[in-house]
Amino acid sequence: MIVMGARVVIPKALQGDLLRDLLKMHQGTTKLRQRARLSVFWPNMDAEIVNLAGACEECTSSLPSHPPEPLRPHEPASRPFEQIHADLCQLNGRHFLIQVDAFSGWPHVVYFPDAHISAKKVINAVRELFINVGVPVKYWSDGGPQFPAAEFKQFLKEWGVSLGVSSPHFPQSNGVAEAGVKSMKKLIAGSFTSGSFDVNKFGQSLLLFRNTAVSGGRSPAQVVFNRPMRDCLPAHRRSFAAEWQKDADVLEKRARRAKELRTEHFNRRAHPLPPLQVGNAVLIQHPISKCWSTPGVITEVGPNRDYLVKTPAGRVFRRNRRFLRRRVPVMPAAVTPPTVPATPAPAIPGQAVVPCPAPDPAPVNQGEEDPPPRRSARVPKPSSLYPPHTWSK
Repeated sequence: MIVMGARVVIPKALQGDLLRDLLKMHQGTTKLRQRARLSVFWPNMDAEIVNLAGACEECTSSLPSHPPEPLRPHEPASRPFEQIHADLCQLNGRHFLIQVDAFSGWPHVVYFPDAHISAKKVINAVRELFINVGVPVKYWSDGGPQFPAAEFKQFLKEWGVSLGVSSPHFPQSNGVAEAGVKSMKKLIAGSFTSGSFDVNKFGQSLLLFRNTAVSGGRSPAQVVFNRPMRDCLPAHRRSFAAEWQKDADVLEKRARRAKELRTEHFNRRAHPLPPLQVGNAVLIQHPISKCWSTPGVITEVGPNRDYLVKTPAGRVFRRNRRFLRRRVPVMPAAVTPPTVPATPAPAIPGQAVVPCPAPDPAPVNQGEEDPPPRRSARVPKPSSLYPPHTWSK
């Protein structure tokens, strides 16, 4: 038995069995290495444990989720209704299309009485918004089946609008619409009367929301019309006059500062993740169970930390970097073929067998002696760390 301190040196033939016994703990790479370092050792032991734990499905499927990455906002809009963010939501069996202006926060909600929402119905609702407020430059949406449809893309192309699609199961990439959906769901939930959706009640609450200031700045109505709108609350005529409106520059500076503080607060707990390349083997996290269960290979890299992943079944998924974990497949160890002594070729009748001459041995010089060992010519000097009387040559 060979030992290194208190640890036993494991031979090559027994390392595989020991790794399999160690893997029964299923506690991750750190715990496995800590346990192995207590009693055993062999060269490259830590690297083999890391590869083994990375190839274990039980260990990798229960790994924690990635931390959030620092915010990477879209290019900001410079005027109202230049960029519109849209999302489809469902509440109490009713379907709604929520569209929010990125510059002012102006919400526009369309109610669909039917349960089936086709791309044509979405096109009619979006066309009505374009007619009322103007044609935007960019139209952002989630990965719903109505927006990437060929009919909807052709509609935006005819109107000169570019389409932006966010990553599935990642609402942060379409944050403006998701924040609007959260606010509109509260209004929609309070607009039901006896189980039916009250359109008048919802319209009044929507006007109140458009007159409410956002993050200490101006309200969506003040940004669009430079004055508040008349809603169901009483108001004096002076509240609509221009001389009683607050300075727009001061309010914009206040809103910009509030946005910077929110971004700074979010980035305190965010960590950037290393980018992936085409051909990397990854695991996809399930959006509900949060388990890393679906293997795949990166086939395309998007501009906004999004990737196209192809699974062994041939399906292609678009996922954000936060839902992908690098998977390093373990290659089997190379097996050295055993050395087989060369056998002479069978003799052919009628031919003489000529023996192969043995190789000549290396020449040995009988008269020469081994050279003397080389000695160091360095002159030792007293150490500067100890007193002269304690130092000896």
